[in-house]
Amino acid sequence: MTGVADIDASPDLGGFPSLWRRKTKIFTPAVALACGAALVVVLSGCGGSAPVVAPSEASPKAAPQSPQGRLLARVAAAKDMRYSAPYTLRKNGKKDRTVTVELAEDGTWRIDVPGGARGGTRDVVIAGVKDGVYQCSLGQTRGCVRLAGPGGQVPRAYDPRVQHPFTDWLDVLSDTRAALSVAADSSLSVPRGDCFSVEPNSVALAPPMDSGIYCFD
Repeated sequence: MTGVADIDASPDLGGFPSLWRRKTKIFTPAVALACGAALVVVLSGCGGSAPVVAPSEASPKAAPQSPQGRLLARVAAAKDMRYSAPYTLRKNGKKDRTVTVELAEDGTWRIDVPGGARGGTRDVVIAGVKDGVYQCSLGQTRGCVRLAGPGGQVPRAYDPRVQHPFTDWLDVLSDTRAALSVAADSSLSVPRGDCFSVEPNSVALAPPMDSGIYCFD
């Protein structure tokens, strides 16, 4: 993922800092683990042996779910969750950084990116609120600049792209009409969850999201 573009910060915008101070009900990402769990109930009779079910009467086994079907289930669970969680951001030639993601109940969101601007010397925040998407600088000199209006698209030159997997790309991944090719992927070493290789189809003139490997806990 690319770093946040270097742009001058404007004075604080009234009302925006309330996103930082607001207390919101938070659900932990661990809730997603329950979405893929299967419940097996074993019933035992009182004495005697269990009845034998003839092959013709046995319930057929459910067909294994396709990678796209598993991805849809994972994304559906992720879209319903609100949480605050740290993630590790890795980029070639730079030290690993901890990016903090916050998704609030009212649909607003905030992502803190350490060293995200000025050649890695400035910590920034990118946040989506009702008025649009903003980038704000942290530290002694604080200020915000609006990158896009409500429902607008952040210009690619100023787009850190870190926020997309947690925000609008979830809508793309859950759209069965999106021009995407999905396959299961096990090339990454993850402790739990499912990983999927996602590639925009060549027929898509404007790819709806970046290609890559996306893992869901």
